[in-house]
Amino acid sequence: LIAEISDNITTTGYILPVAEWAHVCVTWSESSQLLQVYVNGSKKNPSTEKLISVSQREPGGVVLIGQDQDQGDFNGSYTASQAFSGELYDMNLYSVEFNTSDISALFSSYTT
Repeated sequence: LIAEISDNITTTGYILPVAEWAHVCVTWSESSQLLQVYVNGSKKNPSTEKLISVSQREPGGVVLIGQDQDQGDFNGSYTASQAFSGELYDMNLYSVEFNTSDISALFSSYTT
C-alpha cells in the first residue's frame, strides 16, 4: 500500500492478499501530519514520516484512488499497467480522523 499527498509518498510495506476481501482504512492526522494504514482492524507499519504540513496543503484538492498520476497535475496521463485491478466496495471518506478503537469497531461491523 502506497499513499501520496502533494508529491510526498509513503509506503507501508504491506501487500494486500490476492483474491481475499480486506477492510482497509487510511487515516491522516492534520495535527501530527502522519498517515496510518489499518488492514482488517490492525495497524500496518505505522508511519513516522510527516507527509505534508498544513501550510503546504491547498484547498480544492483531488482524491485519486487506484492509479498513479504520471504528471504533476490532474490533466496528466495514466499508465494502464499501474491501475488498480479489482473491486472497491463501500468506500467512504470522512472529515474526522478515526482512532484505533473506531477502526476496530468499523472492521467488526463488517465481519459480524
